[in-house]
This record gives sequence, structure tokens and C-alpha cells, in this order.
Amino acid sequence: MAPKKVVKIMNQKGQKGQKVTIIMDEKLNKKGKPVQIQNKKQPPSQAEIRAKKKAEEEARERELKALFKPVPTKKEVDAKKTAKEGEDEDAYAHLKEGEDYRWTAEDFEPVELDETRLEEQLQKELEELRERLATEGGGTKVNPETFKRWKDQKRREKAKKKKKKKKKKK
Repeated sequence: MAPKKVVKIMNQKGQKGQKVTIIMDEKLNKKGKPVQIQNKKQPPSQAEIRAKKKAEEEARERELKALFKPVPTKKEVDAKKTAKEGEDEDAYAHLKEGEDYRWTAEDFEPVELDETRLEEQLQKELEELRERLATEGGGTKVNPETFKRWKDQKRREKAKKKKKKKKKKK
């Protein structure tokens, strides 16, 4: 029988890892010199692989069951609230117990359906905004000259602020 050697394998970070048994076989190379070939421990058997897969599947099933539990209806939630009326009057008490509440269509009030296209709605809002600005007398028409005056004014204000800060530091 070939000699066996137990070796500790180092992981990539240089930390000590698990022990592995290496079987040392001596064979001859082309020149007739003995060569040692290292064979790592035998791979897991089919039974071990099946058992591992089965355990993983069972864990996944348990996880899915926990995720997809039945959702209480609004009637059930209301019934629990009325049963606990004498106790805590907290509106979120049913959520504190670990139960999730899923919103349904019954929880929301009906909304009017507007058949007009989005472009038409936006155009209407834009016209209303223009009318409001015209009646209030607000808003300045921007052209290249007015923009240039505004920009120059902002630059002068900024320069004044810098000068004031420098004077304060001195």
C-alpha cells in the first residue's frame, strides 16, 4: 500500500484550513527515475451528493413556505382589530405581531378615469400657467440682452461678497 501523508492546506489569505490526506504514489518517468504523484482525498460518493442536494432542496422549500404564507383579507384584519378593541388602540398593532398586510383594491377609493391624452393635459396646464402669469403681470421675457444684464449683475454681487469675506478675515 502507498504511504499516506496528512497535510494542512493554506487558503488564499494564508490562514490554516482543513486537513487533507494525500496519498503518495511512486511511479517511474521516461528516464526511469521515481516520481511522486499526489492524489487528494477521494471525491464525495453519490449518496453523499444526493443527501446534500436533498438537504438544500428542503431548506429552499422551508424558505419559500415562509415567504409565501397566506395573506389575511381586510375582513380578517378588521375582525382582529375589533377583538382587540379593549386592548391596545394602536393602528399598527397588527403589523407589530409579525403579520404582513397586503393592500387590495378594496382599500383604495375609486379614481376618475381621464380619457384625454397626456399631451393634451400638459398643453392645457401650460396654457393655464401662461394665463396666470399674464394676469399677475409676473415673469420677465428673456432675450440675449436681458440675460446678459442679469448675468453681469450676478457676477458683480458675487465679487462684492468675496471682497467682504476678505475684509472680515483681515
